[in-house]
Amino acid sequence: MGGRRMGDGGRGGGWELSDAEKSWLRGIVLGICRGYPVSFSGDIVDDCLLEATLCAWLIRERVARLPAPEREAYTVVCVRRAVKRVLRREIDAASHCVSLEDIDERAVVIEGDHSAGPALEDQVDSPSLVDALRALSTRDREILEPHYTRGVTDVEIAAELQITAAAAKMRRTRAMKRLRGVLREQRAMGRR
Repeated sequence: MGGRRMGDGGRGGGWELSDAEKSWLRGIVLGICRGYPVSFSGDIVDDCLLEATLCAWLIRERVARLPAPEREAYTVVCVRRAVKRVLRREIDAASHCVSLEDIDERAVVIEGDHSAGPALEDQVDSPSLVDALRALSTRDREILEPHYTRGVTDVEIAAELQITAAAAKMRRTRAMKRLRGVLREQRAMGRR
């Protein structure tokens, strides 16, 4: 987009993208989407384009203060960061979806009954991860197991443990941090 201000449509007036600028942003968005190993629906690409446009609008004053040769590169970096954030959210949301054919009958839990289900250690294939889980305290396993084995939400765990949902989430976050620490220690000691 060269040295002119983005969003003035080349006219210097209000903030509106020219067709060339819209095409340029779309090219950036499509290039980023193609860089992922999954394909995204048109709706997600449109969301990314909206996020790119919003990002360009939010940084418009900062870009205007930059020297002309730096404007395009700065805009590209900011837009890429914004678009990748949208795509990471989409990938994360999709990773929580499971096809009904992929569900193991043992893991099916009747609504409201979260007492059944195999232990977390029994569902893990990696010996080092099993060792790391066993190294955690009972309290840490108590918060991780329902969430990762049966898909129980923090709110439901909080009700079971008679704590707030925020406390349940914090305990789970800290337990995961400790689990990562144990795995790092194992790697440092040469255990895999």
